[in-house]
Amino acid sequence: MGTMTGKGIGDSLRTDAQDAFPARAMKAIFPLLSVVLAGCSIHPVQQDVTGVPPVEIIHHIRCETRLAIQDKAIELLQNYHGGNDPGPYFLPNA
Repeated sequence: MGTMTGKGIGDSLRTDAQDAFPARAMKAIFPLLSVVLAGCSIHPVQQDVTGVPPVEIIHHIRCETRLAIQDKAIELLQNYHGGNDPGPYFLPNA
């Protein structure tokens, strides 16, 4: 019996161009994928977007909230004083 040398039936017959394609494809895809994924991890800083420090925004929100509560309280008291408040009709008898 003789020994066989060379390529067998199941061996691949790839050329150098075919071997180089995956490497070139990875070199092209990897930077693009890196840029896309890096964009997802970067979030804007609030001060860069609005130009106002976060402390000023928080102060403004608190002032607006306080004024809204005061306005609602004044409205409820005026309705109650004028007899237009339906609240007492819905209270259970104690």
